[in-house]
Amino acid sequence: MKRPVILILVVGLALAGCSKGGSSSSPDQSTAPAQTSASQAAASQATEVPVTTDIPVYPGATKNAMVGSMTMNRCGHKMSIATYDVSGNDAAAVTEWYADRIPGGIRLTKDTSMGGGVSMAMTEIVEPAGGRIATVTLTSAPASLHVPGGALHVSLANIDPAFSPEELQTMQAAMGSDPAAKQQAIAKMKAKCGPDSVKGL
Repeated sequence: MKRPVILILVVGLALAGCSKGGSSSSPDQSTAPAQTSASQAAASQATEVPVTTDIPVYPGATKNAMVGSMTMNRCGHKMSIATYDVSGNDAAAVTEWYADRIPGGIRLTKDTSMGGGVSMAMTEIVEPAGGRIATVTLTSAPASLHVPGGALHVSLANIDPAFSPEELQTMQAAMGSDPAAKQQAIAKMKAKCGPDSVKGL
């Protein structure tokens, strides 16, 4: 079952900033119907485009066979993303490992219930300069779903051009605990980049 792994990317992209449409650099993606859902788009783009990010891969992590890597255009930013499976379920240790390698990283956290007994605890570490993101996601799901690749995943992304200080501030507000600031940030993202940019927030 690919749903939990794909949703890691879908939710991660929403949290990473504005998203308006998405296209892979592979030729066949340009003809995808406009109404294609975010998860379908992520699935169709997975493993189509070889991606190498300049963020180190966690020791022992292996490329996720179902999602792999992809390149997407998100509200004026090219996002090159590679996703890996990590054995075990020590998300805190993996998060700290990436925090050490992205000095001064901005931490954004989100717990999401996907229904059907599936939930995700996600931490994004965003480089202060806005050009790189490491996302650590721990998925909890009933054993009957047979989550592919295990429960712990890392998605590494290069952003070109890098997110601006204003965009980073908006991201932090959208993920923050101040309800008024959160609503303002969400409204700003939605106005700039469309309704898909705020899904999961």
